[in-house]
Amino acid sequence: MTADAAVAAAVARLQRGDAEEAEAARIQLAAVVAEAPTHADAWYWWAAAQDRLGRESTAIPAYEASLQLGTQYTAEAHAFLASSLEKTWRAEAALPHIEAALGLDPGNALFLTILGNVCAALGLSERAGDAYARAVAANPSLGYAWHQLGQWQGAHGQAAGAAAHFDRAWALGYRG
Repeated sequence: MTADAAVAAAVARLQRGDAEEAEAARIQLAAVVAEAPTHADAWYWWAAAQDRLGRESTAIPAYEASLQLGTQYTAEAHAFLASSLEKTWRAEAALPHIEAALGLDPGNALFLTILGNVCAALGLSERAGDAYARAVAANPSLGYAWHQLGQWQGAHGQAAGAAAHFDRAWALGYRG
């Protein structure tokens, strides 16, 4: 099987969504990365599999490798690298990556939500609130964005708005 075919098969497993398939994809992609260490997209998808399993410490260098090698998923790699950095208390390092992702895809609601998370972690409260508001406007069916907007509002004394946004996130299927 070629590296491209192996990546495609692993991506299909990863996109099925359950943890068992994500772990199988992670193992399959690790083998591709070992056999074809310059395959930028294999690095990206291996990072995504690590990320899906909550393994930010391995996802971070894999996203970095994918970017260095020139993955076709540049915007996504920057955004999810930023998310992993923010989750591991490195929001300052995350900010340029999420800004790069938004430079490539400025209306992406998930990227705007990640920007909100990074800004909130950095104490840039107004910028975080603006990013969350832009995220729900960009994609009103992204439950995660509504949830994060609710979190932000709750932290800023806006309990009624927060409750409404949590209800909206729940109605959209977000179970965070």
